[in-house]
Amino acid sequence: MTTPVFNIEKSLQSILYVAKKNINRDFHQIFKILYFADREHAYKYGRFITGDTYIRMDFGPVPSAIYDLVKCNKRTDIFNIKGYVVVPATNANMSLLSVSDVKELDEAIEKYGNLSMSVLTELSHGYAWNSASKNGYIFVEDILKEAGADDDYIHYVCEHIALQKSVL
Repeated sequence: MTTPVFNIEKSLQSILYVAKKNINRDFHQIFKILYFADREHAYKYGRFITGDTYIRMDFGPVPSAIYDLVKCNKRTDIFNIKGYVVVPATNANMSLLSVSDVKELDEAIEKYGNLSMSVLTELSHGYAWNSASKNGYIFVEDILKEAGADDDYIHYVCEHIALQKSVL
């Protein structure tokens, strides 16, 4: 089973982008927007925006490394944490996000940005979440299958990820 290749800079810029554009800036809302944007981006373009590995938690998929960054609040130069809310200290560096990254982030914000926690939880408890064990990895194969990808496309994306990992 495959996990993506994490990109810390794109992840940080994605957090900032979503927190600046979305009215609700709590962790849960941002994590769900990132999940849905990553899922759709991987399905449409063959790569994840953040590259984070999602974990099955009670309220839905949680981006593991991003969660660690946010809860530790180690990047106070770009955002601050007030309770469970991300407060951007600067604008996202748009040169680090591709046109397709921004398109999928915007679509996820539009579609999911105003939904309640209970609705987001329900929507994120799909095939991929159900396929993972509690607190376990949600694998690329299952995320792509949830998005509607066929086996050949899933194999292609996973091979590309394996190639990326082999050169790191």
